[in-house]
Amino acid sequence: MPLLFIKEKGVNNVGVWNPAVTSFQIIEWDSTKPLDEFFNRVEWRKVFQNWIAHVRGQYYYQTEPQYRYGPRDM
Repeated sequence: MPLLFIKEKGVNNVGVWNPAVTSFQIIEWDSTKPLDEFFNRVEWRKVFQNWIAHVRGQYYYQTEPQYRYGPRDM
């Protein structure tokens, strides 16, 4: 399943948190600011909607029938 990374501000960019290492966009969250401010950011909505699309795509891929019907199968 697709992963969604949210990193708290101040965490070192080492390992999986290094943007050069992962193919996923990492969102940074500042715990000193109100939570509503984080969820109202355009960056959050963009990444979240992209993640939802990946999850739906994976669900479709994993649940589609093994046999695909075509015009010759009728």
